[in-house]
Amino acid sequence: MAKKRNNLDIPEIEVALNNKTSPNPKIKAKTKKKPNAKRKFSLGKVFKEMISELKKVDWAPFKKTKNNSGVITQTATVLVVVVFFLIFISLFDTGLTALLDLLLEAASPN
Repeated sequence: MAKKRNNLDIPEIEVALNNKTSPNPKIKAKTKKKPNAKRKFSLGKVFKEMISELKKVDWAPFKKTKNNSGVITQTATVLVVVVFFLIFISLFDTGLTALLDLLLEAASPN
């Protein structure tokens, strides 16, 4: 037979809800925020902020340097890896398709 759970009274929360202030700083009273009626969406502001953030980016050097392999080398490495996995997955898919065709052919009644 299952035991009944006792309701636990937590005085800190009751005090916080009644007084709108809390003795514990982790418990905050909820306040209603007023909607901002003058808030508008501006596409120009979005692009201005985007350009500002892109100027802060530390871009990699285009050519190879002593400490960095350069953008061209990194791009070539990514392309080689993508082509390798493209070929690998295509061959694997072709093999599974051929295997499925053989299984379906063997299972079909003649």
